[in-house]
Amino acid sequence: MTLLPQSGTYLDPLARVGAQLKRAARLAGLPDPEGAALAVLERRGLPPQTRRLFPHQLSGGMTRRILFGIATISQPALVFADEPTPGLHPTSVTEVLADIRHLADSGSAVVLVTHDIDQALTVADAVVVCHAGRTIEEATPDQFTGDGSALGHPYSQALWQALPTHGFRLIHDPAALADEVPR
Repeated sequence: MTLLPQSGTYLDPLARVGAQLKRAARLAGLPDPEGAALAVLERRGLPPQTRRLFPHQLSGGMTRRILFGIATISQPALVFADEPTPGLHPTSVTEVLADIRHLADSGSAVVLVTHDIDQALTVADAVVVCHAGRTIEEATPDQFTGDGSALGHPYSQALWQALPTHGFRLIHDPAALADEVPR
């Protein structure tokens, strides 16, 4: 099991990127940590010299790619991806989501936590909508269409309708939805 964190502060600020990748490879029991570290850089589209950099020398996109590489170096059975795409260029977002989909297709269970519903729908098998710390609905991606009427819960419908691509339609009485949350 592994965590793909949303913040670059999970990287050790005093250790070079290569050392952190090699450590992840050693912890995963990989026979060639140096080779595994270089392979991660190559897969993530980063030059080999990136391994000599410290985290503060990385751009935001580079940091996210290193975090993804560390989290997936061991081919984990479960990946918990916590907001892995904010701040990335749209092309990089597509690549990260494709990699997440590939992990799932390769047999890993992936939990993608995100506020970017439109992007998540491109890779999800199921969507769990939470409100006030509780699960209120599990839906399939194809239920997120049109005005959201295929969704079963009023909060899920309101969430869908409030997206920019749906005109920012906001619910007028949020308290009414709070009463709908199962206890």
